[in-house]
Amino acid sequence: VKEVASETAKQVMLSEEEKRELEDRVVAQSREMEALQTKIGHLERQSEAELMAAAEVKHELQQRVQQQQQTLDRANEQQASVAAAESERKVLEDKYKSDLGQMLEQVRVLKEDKVKTDK
Repeated sequence: VKEVASETAKQVMLSEEEKRELEDRVVAQSREMEALQTKIGHLERQSEAELMAAAEVKHELQQRVQQQQQTLDRANEQQASVAAAESERKVLEDKYKSDLGQMLEQVRVLKEDKVKTDK
């Protein structure tokens, strides 16, 4: 009977020891889980901050592209205006040369007529 009682006491002690080991493991795993949750929270906040920063950079780049497009549009308009003015200048220059040529021709004809009249 003593042996059976002693054996039972040993088994109870082992069960208590195993129970404490399990409890220790549970506590350690709980702490590990809390640490992981904390790290996950930190990473989520970091990701959110990075996403916000990326969105801000994207917005700034979109504004720059829009400004550059507006500048390009204005430059193209000015270039077209300059081309139109140059074309108009060329037309006026050609007309001036033509008119001048006609006047010179008229002067030559008048001189010839005068020479003929003077004779």
